[in-house]
Amino acid sequence: MNFDDFNENGWNSFHEMCHKGDMAMVRKALESIQGDKNRLNLIEAKTIDDFKTTALVLAAMGGHLDVVRLLHESGADINAKL
Repeated sequence: MNFDDFNENGWNSFHEMCHKGDMAMVRKALESIQGDKNRLNLIEAKTIDDFKTTALVLAAMGGHLDVVRLLHESGADINAKL
């Protein structure tokens, strides 16, 4: 999975998965980088739009509590500053 490309909204594919609440794909993405020292970089990566938000915030905005929980359990900072 490539998370380095951003769409016209300034989101990478991980941001999209989280916002859509695609739990299976979010879990697969996290598993694909398990043990990678850069794992938190993906989880905490900010969008490159005007809001500079995180995947956790996008999941919450989409109402996907299961994804929010998974991200938090995977190390996402629920108190991250935007």
